[in-house]
Amino acid sequence: MPPVAADITIGQRHAAVFAARQDFGIAAPNAGGPPPDDFRQFDTAAWQQAVQANMLIPIELIRASITDMA
Repeated sequence: MPPVAADITIGQRHAAVFAARQDFGIAAPNAGGPPPDDFRQFDTAAWQQAVQANMLIPIELIRASITDMA
């Protein structure tokens, strides 16, 4: 089966991925991390966006696909 690619950090695009395909053998989310910069200068909003994109959305994708992957 062909891979499904989408920017899962925008809106509910991760829902669109699962609408296109629900039988994942593997999920490999990669949001690329926070923007390159001095992390000491990041404000709370930048950290929250990074955590959302790189931790919370991947957790949601894993939860949605773990049964099929197991």
